[in-house]
Amino acid sequence: MWLGLFWICTGLLLASYAGYPLLLALLARLQSRTTTLRLQETAAAPRATLIIPAHNEEQVIADRLDNALGQSHPDLEIIVAMDGCTDRTEEIVRGYEERGVRHFSQPRSGKMTALNRAVDMSTGDILVFTDANVMFEPDAVGQLVASFEDPSVGCVCGEHRYESAGGRSASGEGEGLYWKYERLIKIWEGQLGAVLVTNGPIYAMRKPLFSPIDPRLADDFVNPIKAAAQGSKVTYCQDAIAWERLAEKSSEEFRRKRRIIAQGWIATAAMLSDILAGGPGHALQFALHKMIRWLGPVWLAGAMVASLAGMGRSPQLAVLALLQVAFYAAAGAGALLSRRGRIPKFLGIPYYYSIINLGAAAGLLDALTSRQRGVWETPESNRAAASGQAGGQTE
Repeated sequence: MWLGLFWICTGLLLASYAGYPLLLALLARLQSRTTTLRLQETAAAPRATLIIPAHNEEQVIADRLDNALGQSHPDLEIIVAMDGCTDRTEEIVRGYEERGVRHFSQPRSGKMTALNRAVDMSTGDILVFTDANVMFEPDAVGQLVASFEDPSVGCVCGEHRYESAGGRSASGEGEGLYWKYERLIKIWEGQLGAVLVTNGPIYAMRKPLFSPIDPRLADDFVNPIKAAAQGSKVTYCQDAIAWERLAEKSSEEFRRKRRIIAQGWIATAAMLSDILAGGPGHALQFALHKMIRWLGPVWLAGAMVASLAGMGRSPQLAVLALLQVAFYAAAGAGALLSRRGRIPKFLGIPYYYSIINLGAAAGLLDALTSRQRGVWETPESNRAAASGQAGGQTE
């Protein structure tokens, strides 16, 4: 009994973390195509609107706008959607009016409310979504827009990279490995035209496919699902690159994961019909990649309980229990060393994996108890004074 429970829980984790990527890689290889399109400079390039939501972004907003104004795309509208800013953000943004930057300020209502209003006032055919604390490569918007030369494409995910400043975060090793893994998954999904969730700091969609977003949800989750439900492909463009500073505090990564998972569960309940409208393959893809992984803490706890409960009767379970204890001990050691700001790679991986699963557990609890809010906070460590230029080292 206990051995069976262990392998059921472990099998579900393996199906999500290993089986799903392997299936994608096989299908992408069989598809034998690429979704990356090179930018073609033409006078007929469609108008694009870059939407930058902002809440108390005085440290980075000037650099972000300079970066946006430096984009090579010939017809770009820039809108800054300010949500309840109490610092100098609005004052700084007003200084860019003469350079064509449009903006508005609203009482603290949440990011989705700000995005909905920004889309209403936009004039672009292509909507480009980003964050205030990221920097685009000069041709990033152009590369995204070029992907829409294929009329079947409705939404395009860009490449989200991390850079460090003065050292790596405590969870940086594990975080870097995790994001490389996620990047591969998105590349394979993109080759199939079936990216499930976009990178929030850089993605685009056709304006006619957009509809107002529930304030409780997340745009990078909702918009690709809406596009797929309307029969459009959701692809990945590796040449559209955005850079972001790594979070220096593991507590920020925990809160980010907690928020994402809570929004994910709420969005799944709210958008189940849209998910199913994408077809049985899309629904299976969503279950394997998202729902089973979001329930990771449940499967991990089940595997641990099964091992401990059955270890007296099964030598196999006893060994498996010891391996799990060793893994969590390594994560605990990483937590203790994290106060120094740097931990060894062999501790960073179990430490980061434990953080994201603790965040997933908290997010599930938030969703079940309706504690998810529609506003967002600005992590201080990845909003330090920006350098004013894109670039850096991937983690």
